[in-house]
Amino acid sequence: MGKNLDDLAREVINGTWSNGEEHHAHLNATGYNYDMVQSRVNAKLGYSFVLQ
Repeated sequence: MGKNLDDLAREVINGTWSNGEEHHAHLNATGYNYDMVQSRVNAKLGYSFVLQ
């Protein structure tokens, strides 16, 4: 895995990884942790809720 979390989050925001369940599956299939990436995306977008 060569990309850092900030780069992945930026790509998700920009739609590079598709959206919805498709990007969830694609991130996991390529070895990235969806929950960690999505948490960073949420932080970058200013969302302050906690995933449980």
